[in-house]
Amino acid sequence: MLLAADGIVGPATWSGLVVSVAPGSTRANAVRALQFQLRKHGHALTSGTARLNGGLGESCGPGVAIDGDDGIVHQYCHPDSRSVSDGARVTTGQLVAHTGNTGDSTGPHLHFGIFRQGVSICPQQLLIALYDNLTPPSPWTLPASGCTS
Repeated sequence: MLLAADGIVGPATWSGLVVSVAPGSTRANAVRALQFQLRKHGHALTSGTARLNGGLGESCGPGVAIDGDDGIVHQYCHPDSRSVSDGARVTTGQLVAHTGNTGDSTGPHLHFGIFRQGVSICPQQLLIALYDNLTPPSPWTLPASGCTS
């Protein structure tokens, strides 16, 4: 399925984007798979400093935010365990957490967010480009409004 880079992810596209994993999965770890895909396309996702819970409180579960060297923050929510400590230096490709069902969650999944200067930005164009095996846009060019959930 070829997805249009229209910034809209909804019922018609979820089947092509969602990967089901079990809590704590290491073989099909959604966090590591996302890091791999972003790194494959030149987006060094995790180089930076780890921040536990990422400022989202308990709704995120034992989440991890990576304060990137480029000023972009990458947020991973709902893991069942973390592989990094608060303030640790994180390098590209390093495992930071195992997918789970913690915080405000109804099933095992990865809640991934991108923040630019403290503002949540829409990751859909980036994720769709990765799905279509295209070079993803820079997080600095992604919109901060019009996101779909």
